[in-house]
Amino acid sequence: MARKINRYPQEKFDLAKALMTDLAANPKGYTSVELVETLAPEIKKMLAAGYSYEDVSKALAEAEIVIAASSIKAVIKPKSDSKESLTVNKEKSTKVADEIPDSVELKSGGEEPSVANLDQTSKTKFNTGNRKDL
Repeated sequence: MARKINRYPQEKFDLAKALMTDLAANPKGYTSVELVETLAPEIKKMLAAGYSYEDVSKALAEAEIVIAASSIKAVIKPKSDSKESLTVNKEKSTKVADEIPDSVELKSGGEEPSVANLDQTSKTKFNTGNRKDL
């Protein structure tokens, strides 16, 4: 099936071009996150000089930019916090995995471990209360 080709008159083309030229002359600006990321070096200098996130928020408010201190902190806070959290969670996962007795058989396909061969002490220790068949 042939695709219909739209044709527009010169007036509509000229109008569209004028609108786009006007819009290009007036950029949209920054989102709150973009603004904080762009100002991050200055914000970090303020924090290093003893100012709080609330002080940063107030300074931005003087420029008629309203961003909550908590939002600024969420963008500026050190990225190492999230890496540390991942490390701690990985260590916890490894510790829990190390506590699973060798007699627990893992089945393929993502099924639950078989507890058929566990002794009564192990069944009690690893019973989460969600299973009635142990």
